[in-house]
Amino acid sequence: MEKTWNEIYIAGQQLNEFAFTNLVSLFYKFFSKKENYSLSNGTDLKILEIGCGVCNNFNLFKDLNGIQYFGFDISEAAIDIALAKFPNLKSTLQISNFNYLEKFENYFDSIIDRSAGCYNDWDGLLKLSANVYKSLNTDGLYFGLDYFSTEHPAYQKGIPVVGNSQDYNFNTRSHFDFPGFPTREQIHFV
Repeated sequence: MEKTWNEIYIAGQQLNEFAFTNLVSLFYKFFSKKENYSLSNGTDLKILEIGCGVCNNFNLFKDLNGIQYFGFDISEAAIDIALAKFPNLKSTLQISNFNYLEKFENYFDSIIDRSAGCYNDWDGLLKLSANVYKSLNTDGLYFGLDYFSTEHPAYQKGIPVVGNSQDYNFNTRSHFDFPGFPTREQIHFV
C-alpha cells in the first residue's frame, strides 16, 4: 500500500491545500467557535488525523489557540511534503498506519479519519475501530468522513476481496479499473 501512495504524492497528485469543508462544519458544530480551545485542566485539545496526507486539514487548526495537531500517514512522501509546508509539526507527524494508535491509550480528544479507514478490509476496519476507541479519551469524538458507498460507480469496477472474516468482506474490492482510484489498494465500501 505504501508504495502506491508514495507514487501518487511524488507525482504531485492529491496535494490538497484546503481543509475539507465537511470537517470544518463538524469541528465547529462539536467544538463551538472560541478564543482558546484549551481544556478546563489547561491542556491543549489533542486532535489526530489518520491518513493526514500533506496535512491540508491542519489549515483548519493552525491558527487556533489551544489545539495540538497530530497526523499519521503511511506515505513518507506525504509526510515530507507536509513537513516542508509546516515544519512546526515535526514532533507530531508520524509515518505510520493506524496500528501506531496502540501507543496512545485514552489520549486524543478527537480523531479524524477522512477516507483512510476505508482502505482496509473488514478485519482492518474492526482493528481500526478498536484502536480509535482505546485512543480517545472519555469524551473524545471520532469523525469518520468520506467513506465510499456501494452506490459509487467504482464499486462495480473492483474485484471482490475475500479475507479472514469472509461473511463481512463482501463489500471490499481491489484492482480498480476506474479513474482516480489506486489500482492495487483494497477499499471497503459501506
